[in-house]
Amino acid sequence: MVPGAVDAGSSEVDMAAGGTSDPALMRLGLAATRGLPLDLVATDDDAGVTSAAQAFADLVRRAGRPH
Repeated sequence: MVPGAVDAGSSEVDMAAGGTSDPALMRLGLAATRGLPLDLVATDDDAGVTSAAQAFADLVRRAGRPH
């Protein structure tokens, strides 16, 4: 993987979030968006991958709420 691609994507997300994004959550999101399609290809489990993607989206929503 090209580190510059990760950094460039992180910069774009940070700008869109007004400079308030969490770098760890950005990296986790990138890992999920890379890994879930690979899981789908490897297992052909559309329902399982869809469920995992929904669970991840729910986690991100909860993480973005004020505490």
